[in-house]
Amino acid sequence: MQPKEKRSLRVLLVDDEEVVHDTLGVYLSDSGMEVRHATNGSEALEAFSASHCDLVITDVCPILPVLWNLCSR
Repeated sequence: MQPKEKRSLRVLLVDDEEVVHDTLGVYLSDSGMEVRHATNGSEALEAFSASHCDLVITDVCPILPVLWNLCSR
């Protein structure tokens, strides 16, 4: 039996602050994760719909209604 190939954890990072993407995004990437970025709820929904994510990291406040929609999928 061949060992299963490990895949990277796919993370969607949603935040309107560039510094968050620059710091947390780099940290996650350097940790071996595949990071996609979105700066608002619409971009997050588009990215989430386009491809599966294992984890969504967001600053809930500006996109709360969209986040509920995202989580219900």
